[in-house]
Amino acid sequence: MLQVNFYNINKIEESKLKYAVIMSKYDRRWIFVRHKERKTWEIPGGRKEQNEDIYSTASRELIEETGAKDFIITPVCIYSVDNGESESFGQLFYAEIKHLGELPNSEIDEIQLFDNIPEELTYPLIQPYLFAKVGEYQFMINGKMKKLSPSDHMLLMPCNSTLKRLKVNVLPKLNKNSNLL
Repeated sequence: MLQVNFYNINKIEESKLKYAVIMSKYDRRWIFVRHKERKTWEIPGGRKEQNEDIYSTASRELIEETGAKDFIITPVCIYSVDNGESESFGQLFYAEIKHLGELPNSEIDEIQLFDNIPEELTYPLIQPYLFAKVGEYQFMINGKMKKLSPSDHMLLMPCNSTLKRLKVNVLPKLNKNSNLL
């Protein structure tokens, strides 16, 4: 069975981190990207290159996949995806993008802004959990809970319904040959 786990920063050795995933906001909306070979939406991110630290991976991937020119990027946590046979690790980041430039010529065909997580996800067994984790993180500032506005509550509600839908409709379809990342 597929399981997404979360760990505190520095709890897992950096050498084990293979991916950086960056939940990003621009103009108060979430950015999702569409790969040229897919019709589904993904959270910006990608694989760490040799001799690259995970923070450099996150910045590079954010620029390559969104065209971000001016942004603040913050680590949220480490995550893992465990399929019962192997476990792969990545680091989850949150980015506030101040300025978007032109989308670089890469594997990403399109970016789109969403008020919430889209229905058509490339990795529906993983992305809703990452989205929900960043939703939790967003409201923590210096260890204190931020007062939620009515629009913040609306942000969290779809996360919960997405996770309920995920457990009911998607998990039974999982098999050992499922693409994890």
